[in-house]
Amino acid sequence: SKDHVTTKMLVEQVVRETSLSAGDLSNAIITMGTIICDILKRGHSVDLGDLGSLRIVVPPRMIDKEEDVTAASLKTPTTGMKAHEAFIPVVFVGYNG
Repeated sequence: SKDHVTTKMLVEQVVRETSLSAGDLSNAIITMGTIICDILKRGHSVDLGDLGSLRIVVPPRMIDKEEDVTAASLKTPTTGMKAHEAFIPVVFVGYNG
């Protein structure tokens, strides 16, 4: 969709506005992604400064008996991102639902 910004598009814009090379920036993004995944797998949250924070979220599921709670009974974990307060007004400007 026209509203979707790819990594390549993001890299091109950052390269235009900084002294970073596309190769260096792409490598940094890939490396950061790998490191963030490793940190999340260890059960830690990741603070991304002004961007916000990432953490693993296990959606709740009501189970009547404690002994019925197993790894198989849990919902699939997802990655949750909490946007930094500074992004909230920016994100919702022009939001169409």
